[in-house]
Amino acid sequence: MKFVSFRFQGQCYSGVLEGSRVAPLLDLTLGESVSLQDAIERGLSASNVGDFSDKQRSMALSEIDILPPIIHPRKIVCVGTNYESHRVETGREKTTKPPLFLRTAETLVADGAPLLCPLESTMFDFEGEIAVVMGRSARRIPKESALEYVFGYSCFNDASVRD
Repeated sequence: MKFVSFRFQGQCYSGVLEGSRVAPLLDLTLGESVSLQDAIERGLSASNVGDFSDKQRSMALSEIDILPPIIHPRKIVCVGTNYESHRVETGREKTTKPPLFLRTAETLVADGAPLLCPLESTMFDFEGEIAVVMGRSARRIPKESALEYVFGYSCFNDASVRD
């Protein structure tokens, strides 16, 4: 199932992408839209969030502006030099514990939106990454249970200033 967050007529929504149409998520008890983040925080899994899509109010992709999947993430933790060719490229020491760094929600841009290169940089770089969207909090859990805490995955472009 593919989820998107989007802007339509000045309002932000989340929905289920089906072909070239998006069906907004709707709280069936209240009759109002619900964001993907709200659905995750309510404990819904990727398999049952789709049950809340309002197919009757679906709209064409051409009518909406795509936003980052989670519009206001609480935390964005990134793993640096997490594959060998990038570690070698950057000249970093080999380690069993790759560095972690944080991003802020303000640094996220939607699919197709322009990336802004700072005027001070001549080494603006991009890296195709995979984002793991957590479905619930996790701390000190066994490796065997880790995937039970994952809601889903998204493509992610980690644009970085290298200089």
